[in-house]
Amino acid sequence: IYLISWEGRLPAESGMVLASLIAIARQWSESMDPNKPDGSTISSSERALSDLCLGLRCALESLYTTSKKKRSIFERLPEQVQKLSVGLTGLLKFPSEALAKSLSKICSNSFDPRRVSSDAEEVAVISAPMANYCME
Repeated sequence: IYLISWEGRLPAESGMVLASLIAIARQWSESMDPNKPDGSTISSSERALSDLCLGLRCALESLYTTSKKKRSIFERLPEQVQKLSVGLTGLLKFPSEALAKSLSKICSNSFDPRRVSSDAEEVAVISAPMANYCME
């Protein structure tokens, strides 16, 4: 997806893409109504929407992946766009274990007082309020 190839360099565009994906994910959430009568058939458009959202769920993992030398794409985004990303992750439900682990690592780093800026290491830029937002 574009968000991964942009690597946080285009925050406004990233925000627009995430907002659009949220609109799509909302339609999917509504179409997955548990009160649907049993035995009802799924239309081809509902199946395509479901496939798209399930694929997005997997693709979002790359936004949160960190390494020792490089911050995640999520950490490089402005806080407003970070909230959109977390919102999309929540709408898609059931994040993978890898995504949850990466996000928890990002949040825990924001509270670590030993994290100091140096030329050799990039530090996490997620704010404490953003970390609290993620953990809710």
